[in-house]
Amino acid sequence: MLGWTAAEFETEVGVPLGSVPLPSTRAAGPDQAPDAQQQGWEVQPVQRPIPGSLREAAEVFGARAEWAELREGRWLRFLTDLHHRRTPQTAGEWLDLFLDLRKRFDPPALPDQRGEEDAWTP
Repeated sequence: MLGWTAAEFETEVGVPLGSVPLPSTRAAGPDQAPDAQQQGWEVQPVQRPIPGSLREAAEVFGARAEWAELREGRWLRFLTDLHHRRTPQTAGEWLDLFLDLRKRFDPPALPDQRGEEDAWTP
């Protein structure tokens, strides 16, 4: 409309483009206030705690060379963050799940293992 570049807009208006959330394309219902995501804010997911039985599996079974990956943070986080029909309850059940999934998946490295900076939060 104005034909300005982002830098020209920031200079003229005095507001950095990334600091103001864009209006939502989804409208809230008449009796419903828009949530944070609808207002354009990024909502960070809550990190779930690693279950004690999974920690036990990593400690007991991860000591063996062939299952050492089970001790890696990327596997612990991957197994914890999966949506399970039935969450494993024992160390043996976690080992069974790990052995099944490691044939099919290679979880990504955790952000601190990749050398990336943690996201800045206000």
